[in-house]
Amino acid sequence: MEVDYQDHVGVLLSITDINKKDILYYKDSPEFDFFDEIFQVYMKELNGYGVFGIDSYYFYFKKDSSIEAYASKYKSCYIISLSEGLVKDLISKFSLYFSINTFPSLCEFFYLDKIFDDLGKSLYNVVLNYICQHEIAHLIQFNNDGNDRIKREAIKNSTDFDIKKHIHEFDADFFACIKTGNYLFRLVKKIGLSNFQDRDIINFLSLSLSSIFLFFHSFINPNQGFYLRRKSHPHPVFRIGYTIDITAFYFNLELKEFNREIDVAKVLELTFYASEILLQRISSESTFDDFLSLYNENILEISDYMIELRNLCSIYDESSVSKRNELIKQKTNT
Repeated sequence: MEVDYQDHVGVLLSITDINKKDILYYKDSPEFDFFDEIFQVYMKELNGYGVFGIDSYYFYFKKDSSIEAYASKYKSCYIISLSEGLVKDLISKFSLYFSINTFPSLCEFFYLDKIFDDLGKSLYNVVLNYICQHEIAHLIQFNNDGNDRIKREAIKNSTDFDIKKHIHEFDADFFACIKTGNYLFRLVKKIGLSNFQDRDIINFLSLSLSSIFLFFHSFINPNQGFYLRRKSHPHPVFRIGYTIDITAFYFNLELKEFNREIDVAKVLELTFYASEILLQRISSESTFDDFLSLYNENILEISDYMIELRNLCSIYDESSVSKRNELIKQKTNT
């Protein structure tokens, strides 16, 4: 059953200190269908996380032109919000104006548009799914913390470094990668695995991951060098690298249950290739070469820091990934 956005936001305003002026009401927006679809999908997704302790959940759009997403906890209320700017940016990149057939260098991917009907919309949904799962992971962290104090996480980087903040972000990214790998596998399985050769799966997975690449790439500042232990969020180049690897790994994990397996290294290679072509039209500030030079120059440090953060996450009490694994283990043992 669909939820009425204005009624929902009205309840949220009555029980929190959110300013009504910050709320985007999209009733008369030309993008009404997009906003309302996101709202309904996110509410439905949040409804499935009661087992994680996310019982009282809310969602709203923030009147903000920047590219931003938030997860917050106010007393016992768990809240996700997306900025108006983020939604409009994704619509323009992948839904309203995106057609794979306008990229001649991606001709090997053209046939996917027929398989998935509207490929631009599919890529748009992949990014929205990733963002949703990342923010839900923060809500799980808040719940695992066992404290009712007000908490808030945002996409935007701040100058303050704290290793715990990097653990928070890595854990939320890891959770989102697992869920996105599951999501992409369900899309393929829905059409029918027998209809896909390994090459088809690799092409679809690579193109889908290129949409997440472009999302993270929008946060790269070409005038800022690479860093590891700085700022509140890990560097976007660092996050792009492990996001592709982890998502492809968990997709492959599901595929192996059907006695099939794809080359994850090939997925990384094709994701980079597709991302480079798409960036030529989408980004005017930072090129793919900027990304690749930072990635290649720091690849050993990226690998080492990823292992360090993964090890820290495994002993991190608030970890959303650990909570997921614990619930799966409990279900398996019953």
